[in-house]
Order: sequence, then structure tokens, then C-alpha cells
Amino acid sequence: MRYLYSIGPGNGIYKWAFYGDKEMPLDMLEQYEKLPDDIAREEAKEGEIPYPTFDQDELKTYTEQ
Repeated sequence: MRYLYSIGPGNGIYKWAFYGDKEMPLDMLEQYEKLPDDIAREEAKEGEIPYPTFDQDELKTYTEQ
């Protein structure tokens, strides 16, 4: 995480030197912003109904007494 690259106006690609904390973060994904497509995908997943997680034999133990 010493350099940061960004895209700017006029087809510019910029390389920024970073001289701050040189420790590597535990989760690199926390360092990036989410794109609108990623946000929409996560919101769509929240509305989905998950498939049952019980297998048939296990389900029978809960329903049969």
C-alpha cells in the first residue's frame, strides 16, 4: 500500500506516493469504495429468500414426535 493509482480527467492515470502507515491491513476490501453495481448486487441479495439449510433426515427429527 505504498502507491495509490487513480483515474482523472483527460484519460489521466495518476500514481500517488503514500508515506504514512506501512502496515498491511488485515482486510484489504475495507480499503476500497463500493461501486454502484456492487451496492445494487448486495441489496438484491438482501431481498432473496435463502434455500432451506436442513437436509431431509434432519428436518424429520424436528417435525416427527
